[in-house]
Order: sequence, then structure tokens, then C-alpha cells
Amino acid sequence: GNGGMGILMTNLIQQAGEEYNSSLEVLSGFPNQKNKISSLSKTSTGWMLHTKDGKGVGPFDAVIGGFAQHCLTDPFLLSGGAPAEGMLDCLRRVESNQLIAMQVSFNPPLKAPFTAAHVHGEESLSFISNNSRKPHQDGKIKSADRQCWTLISSASFGEREFNTNKKGYRKIAEEEMLAALQRILGITNLGVHDPKINRVNHWEDGVSANMPPSTHDCLFDVTQNLGWCGDFCTEHPNLEGAAKSGRAMASTLESYFREGSSASMKDVDSLLPSQVSWNPRTPNRNLSSDESLVDIGSFHHSRERLPAKFSHTNLVPSAINGYDKQAGRGAGGPPPKNRRKENQERSSNQRNGTGGGSGRGGRGGRGRGRSGSGRGGRGKSSVTNN
Repeated sequence: GNGGMGILMTNLIQQAGEEYNSSLEVLSGFPNQKNKISSLSKTSTGWMLHTKDGKGVGPFDAVIGGFAQHCLTDPFLLSGGAPAEGMLDCLRRVESNQLIAMQVSFNPPLKAPFTAAHVHGEESLSFISNNSRKPHQDGKIKSADRQCWTLISSASFGEREFNTNKKGYRKIAEEEMLAALQRILGITNLGVHDPKINRVNHWEDGVSANMPPSTHDCLFDVTQNLGWCGDFCTEHPNLEGAAKSGRAMASTLESYFREGSSASMKDVDSLLPSQVSWNPRTPNRNLSSDESLVDIGSFHHSRERLPAKFSHTNLVPSAINGYDKQAGRGAGGPPPKNRRKENQERSSNQRNGTGGGSGRGGRGGRGRGRSGSGRGGRGKSSVTNN
């Protein structure tokens, strides 16, 4: 896993392909996008998968998915038509918190007595890490001209700024998150360290904010041989939960094919809870005393060391009736192409004195109004080493 999550996933896939090469074919959509599986269909002989360049792969007795982002699951399962509708309805019930992740570099380097830490008492920050202290692929920590850090917002801050700030979330994120970092490290003037923003990203599906009401740790449509797994299916929204769900999915499939579909019919509703409410995650729900739930996942730390805080809000649009691409762009995102064209035509008409209405008028009271609670007092900030 040295070198980042991308390397970790690549190595896991490559290792699985080598270990099970007699029975497993690996089709990787990266770097060759043509191999990317983009749709599926069901025929009389089973499930077929289809690559981006139109190649058919299959047929298969069953298909298992392992991702839960609505921007991916909605179009993928819609391509499957009626046989995929039950799983689509189920996955549309997944709710996730939203986070803002910033990569920033400094020179001269910041002085901090830790490599990574959870943040307490700052409304805009939940986690910070010094990327310059991460080992590279060769396992060594290497020096660089600039020290690189990753800052991750709280869910409440990220969700509010992305979904309500019509000016866009990036500028306010830069200001607030860097100011919080300055307070945490006790630095008088962060500008002396010449901060340079590498990127500011919005994580639309950060950590699952709810989970299925059943205890199967996976989803399975018994009538269609279509399954799904991921940490969102479990009580642990983290890597442990993902592994637990994958194992549960394998066990469910093994029982299904060994005992036959009739044996699984008794669990048909609980394996695919598509028509019932899911359970919201709360800091103290179903976790042991040595676990704590925070905005970036659950951790095996006592709550005395890592106080639980899950600040997900109701500002995130629901996907239960389908994924809304425009809502996924945020309050400050660009409008759809057709709406942009309409706005351009309206602007042209106004310049030429045509069209109804009397123009836009003044912008009185333009301040940044926000839904929900405001920032409130910052209080005293602190960190918990990870």
C-alpha cells in the first residue's frame, strides 16, 4: 500500500489476478478506458457485462457490485432494465456525508509533533495529515522542496458550503480550513510558509450516513442473482466494514448456489430492503466501547481518546427518486448546457431590448445566507494523533 490508495487497489487487483489466473479474468478500466465495464443486461443464458467500447463479457450466473456512489450506480443499473430495478431501488436509499478535501504545500515546512491527527473544536476541519511523511512505493520517506499536507473538512461544513453557497465552495474552504490549521498548530502567520493550494475536491459520497436494517452485511436479489457489497452495508463505515461485507457476500453466494434459490427465499426481503427505511448512523449506535464514529469513518479508538462526532446534515439531496446530476454540481456549480444556452439567449434579448420582464434588478442584501446553523463560536481546538 505504500504510495497511496491507488497503488493499494492496483496491487490488490493484480495479486488476485495472478493468484487465481485459472479462474479469474481481470478487466481493468485504467489506464485503458475501453476495458471499463459501463453497463449490464440479462439474457436467457445469464448476465452480460458490456465494456465502454461495446465488448460483451459473459454470460455469468450472478453479478456482484462493490461501489455505492449514486453517480455510478444509477446509470449502471438503469442500463440493466427491469431485472436490475430491485437493486437500483435499494441502492438509491444509500445516504452519504459530503466532505471537502484540500491538498496544500508549504515552504518553509510547518512544525508539527504528529504525522496525522483528528481535529476537535474546529467547525471546518475534521482531519489533517502531513503527506510528506508518507512512505513512497519503495517504503522510504523522501525529502522534497515543499511539505505537502491534506486537510479534510467536517461533514457539516462541507455539506453546507457545497449545497448552499452559490459562489462555490472552494474559496471559502481555502480561507476557513487554512485559518483553522493555523490555529491548531499555533502559528501566528501561516502566510510566512507560502501556502500553495494544489487542489480542492468535493467528496460527494464520503462516508455512508445510513445502513440497511438487516444484519446480512450485504445485499442480494434472490430473484435475479444480482448482489452488492461495501462498507455501507455494515456497522463499520471503513476498510474493516468493506472486507466484512465482501466476505458476507461470498458466503451468501456460496449458500445460494449450494442450497438452491428456494432456501434463500425466506430472506428475500431482508437481503434486498428496497421498500423500507434504512437506519441512520449515529455516534453511539451499535459500536463497541473501543470504537468511535467521526466524519471520516469509524476507528478503533476509545471515545475518551477520540470523541465521537458525526456531523452529517439534511442538506445533502436524497437520491431515493433517482440521482439528480444538477444537484450533484452543488449550489455554485455550472448549469446544464441547455439552461446555459437559455441564459445566454435571455441575456442577448435583454441587451437588444426584447423579451418579457424588466431585467435582473439590484442585488440588495447579497450576503452569504446559509441554511441550518451558522458557524458559531470556534472555541478551543485540539488534535488526536491517529
